[in-house]
Amino acid sequence: MREPWRGAVILVAALLTVLGVMWLDAVTGPDLGFALFYLVPVAIAAWWLGTGAAVVVALGAAAAWYLAEAPSRPAALHLAVVWNAATRAVIFTVTGALLARLRKRERALARVNARLAQVLADERLLARRDPLTELANWRGFQDGLEREAARARRAGGALVVAYIDLDNFKALNDAYGHAVGNTVLADFGRALAATSRREDVAARIGGDEFAVLLVGADRAHAEAFGARVVEVVRELGAPYPLAHLGASVGVASAAASEVEAEQLVRLADGAMYDAKAAGKARVAVRWLEAAPRPDAPEPDA
Repeated sequence: MREPWRGAVILVAALLTVLGVMWLDAVTGPDLGFALFYLVPVAIAAWWLGTGAAVVVALGAAAAWYLAEAPSRPAALHLAVVWNAATRAVIFTVTGALLARLRKRERALARVNARLAQVLADERLLARRDPLTELANWRGFQDGLEREAARARRAGGALVVAYIDLDNFKALNDAYGHAVGNTVLADFGRALAATSRREDVAARIGGDEFAVLLVGADRAHAEAFGARVVEVVRELGAPYPLAHLGASVGVASAAASEVEAEQLVRLADGAMYDAKAAGKARVAVRWLEAAPRPDAPEPDA
């Protein structure tokens, strides 16, 4: 229901409720008091429509009470009936105004709470996000790695991590300036996110070092991923020939049940240094095959 029509429907419903209470008040006679029931439509108008509508319904309720009460009273008591109607008008109006104010504060508090929840959500995201590359940071990478490690342990699977270091990045900063260095980092962050799959977790670990959790990857996929990263960095470094920018990529894998998550990161870091020792701009792999289970059947002779 559209908002203007919704307000009109609620107001009409409140006024019709006033008429209904007035009818009951009139047919039951003066011995039964219905003053409390007139507050129901006033409360409805106050809660949903605000102070203005509450005042209108409150005055209407007081007038309705007067019209229901006056015919059953002697003429000598007419002024008393008018006085009672006036006091009810004040009571109904004040009650409606207070309820409307309470509702307004409740809505304001709800908006503040919603905004606070959004701010907290943004803060949690920022706490796990690298602002320059828009990749996960070390904390975000740890969270993703721990989640995947827990899943892989339950499933009896392996973890695969690629560790990336940008070769000669300091030379790039020295030759072309830190602004260019930041641009290259940001461009590489976008390229790394595009190269990774949706389920992977790509992160900037710090400085010019990056890591990617390759979820469910086999060795062929992991090596191909590393080769693509090397090629991407070579293309990014082409406009800056003085720096000879490249990428050394270390890929490591181990059964989740046999290695802690951070141990695997150190293993991938070691593989990255293997790539550097072999001449940089290449991929090195440390792939630990899972040990056979004690209950596994012996192979046929």
